[in-house]
Amino acid sequence: MKILRTILGKTRLGKIRNTDIRARCGIADIVRWGRQRRREWYAHVRRRHEHRLPRTMMESKPHGKRPPGRPPKSWQENRRSTSQETIQRRLQQATDQ
Repeated sequence: MKILRTILGKTRLGKIRNTDIRARCGIADIVRWGRQRRREWYAHVRRRHEHRLPRTMMESKPHGKRPPGRPPKSWQENRRSTSQETIQRRLQQATDQ
């Protein structure tokens, strides 16, 4: 919502409801919008030359030890989970029809 408020030039002091902000931006579901942007960014980086830094970083694996606890998801793990959700949603739509 912070991003959408910034796009519209509004602040929280204006006390505009989140539903109104999303309606003005034409976004029904913010989570779906974020996932779509992630897919678009992934496709953009994949089109780049293989020696460019964003593509190199996306395809690299970190070295060394990670901190204790559950580690954050990597780009590849995020992309896979988003892809799986898209596939499941399409299958559900196909079975509904």
